[in-house]
Amino acid sequence: MQTDRTDRAILRQLKRDASISNVALAAKVNLSAPACLRHVERLRDAGLIRATVALLDPKALDAGMLVLIGVVLDRSTPESFTAFEKAAQKVPGCMECPSSPASSISSC
Repeated sequence: MQTDRTDRAILRQLKRDASISNVALAAKVNLSAPACLRHVERLRDAGLIRATVALLDPKALDAGMLVLIGVVLDRSTPESFTAFEKAAQKVPGCMECPSSPASSISSC
């Protein structure tokens, strides 16, 4: 998908604060709210915006340490990765457990 200057301005704003309202975003990028919403929907549909996430404050969560653990499973099947993720997420203090079959790295 080709992006224009307006698309890039929208992406910059959303990168800073994805919780911004459409009306506030539209004002920042000099668009009407309906036009801004159409741009954002087009960017999502094209896959340029994959997700909207929350950045958590580790201190507020009393989680002052980040631990990355590399794991190699004996089987490289989607089922084994899913089973590992489910088991790891039951570990107290484990906030996320993304996995990548290519690298076999999970963080908990």
